Amino acid sequence: MKRRHRGGYTLVEVMSVMGASAVLLTTVGTTLHLLFRTTSELREADVGQAIVERFGVRLQSDTHRAQRAEPTEEALTLYGLGWKAVYQRRGQDVVRSMIRDGRPPEVELYSLLDDHLVAWQLVESTGALLQVTLQPKEDTTAAMAPVAAREILVAVGLEGDE
Repeated sequence: MKRRHRGGYTLVEVMSVMGASAVLLTTVGTTLHLLFRTTSELREADVGQAIVERFGVRLQSDTHRAQRAEPTEEALTLYGLGWKAVYQRRGQDVVRSMIRDGRPPEVELYSLLDDHLVAWQLVESTGALLQVTLQPKEDTTAAMAPVAAREILVAVGLEGDE
């Protein structure tokens, strides 16, 4: 007697192909997830670094134009001719208020990275050099690149001396 073959696959073959497909799809899904997460973390780090850079440029500009600086624990006040710039710490943010004679204040918010705090102090007794420190609160290693402490040194009243 002749046996007829259906031309299909056995249950074992189908189950093994399904298992291999599941492993392959899981691997691809995990790889894509890690890729998107890494891209997102890099983008956040770039945005955070751009905010810190913009803060540094603005602070340097204000400090160079200032005639004197008064740093306190929570605020840094820079005085110029007809204007006053106040940098205040509010949590992890720094708020810059530019107050000009007879005009409403201009306010800017710098949302620094979550693990940063700001400290400012006059380095020289004459008040001519201002040091602003951005540093991590605690020693944590970031997933991509740890953010190192950064110091901004600016001379008060540099534009007036030129």
